[in-house]
Amino acid sequence: MSVLHQLTRYFSRRPRSTQPPRPRPLIKIKPAVEALESRLVPSISYAAYPSGTWAYNHDTSQWRQLTRALPLLMSGNGGLNRSLYASYNSGTWHYNFTSSQWTQLSRAKPVALSNGAPTLFASYNSGTFQVSSGQWRKLTGAVATQIVAVGPGAFYATFASGLWHWDSSAAKRWTQLTRAVPRTMAWSSSLFVSLNSGTWSHTFAGGWTRLTTAVATEITDIERTNSFYATYASGTWRYLNGSWTQLTRAVARSIESGEKGVGQGSVFVGSFNSGTWTFQDGAWMRITRAVATSIA
Repeated sequence: MSVLHQLTRYFSRRPRSTQPPRPRPLIKIKPAVEALESRLVPSISYAAYPSGTWAYNHDTSQWRQLTRALPLLMSGNGGLNRSLYASYNSGTWHYNFTSSQWTQLSRAKPVALSNGAPTLFASYNSGTFQVSSGQWRKLTGAVATQIVAVGPGAFYATFASGLWHWDSSAAKRWTQLTRAVPRTMAWSSSLFVSLNSGTWSHTFAGGWTRLTTAVATEITDIERTNSFYATYASGTWRYLNGSWTQLTRAVARSIESGEKGVGQGSVFVGSFNSGTWTFQDGAWMRITRAVATSIA
């Protein structure tokens, strides 16, 4: 029996699911500015504003303007790699935060891109590519509309034919997971996707599990955990160790998360109508009143 036929039968049976998470009692407070003091937070967050592309250093609470140009797409890695891949009208670029240097990789504008630290996975009108150490490799002539890198040698991507996984170390490099096309997705130990039927997790060992019938508009992973942050019509939520927690009833425009340090937990970064905020250790902090159009 083919993998595709098995998946078709699997989804026709509908995996077991839980009920949508009920909003938990929430203290009705607006996010408030709180001193960071000596907390360990992820190194760098990248954000796009009408004034250009910026980097926020969580260690020093300092902003750095990288360019006045507004990115079309961004994918950052604010940890040890501290790099940003971004698309502008002039093409595809790489920014090294440590050296403060921009490098143009192509004059073409990608359809989708994802930072594999240090590998770039990107799709263009001519297909989907892997870029490593300045070398370009065409993986398929199909054009991915979304890409989520797992690392330098693997990624998930959505195509017109559905959701696929590519692994450079596997004998069968391309594996189709479903014909459905996710609205948004993220990876952290498991793949998390938002479909019309709800929010799901997927592992190759355990298959598909529906976490809620609610449809997420954005998902971002919590590093080194089987967890994520997501935005829904009911607000912004965290899924951690099988439990749901509502962080705020406000719906974020863009979200991202990073690691405070190995084993030290995560920090959430979100753009709301009231500005750009971080959430960590149960407390909110506004890092600017400007509203980011995207965060990476």
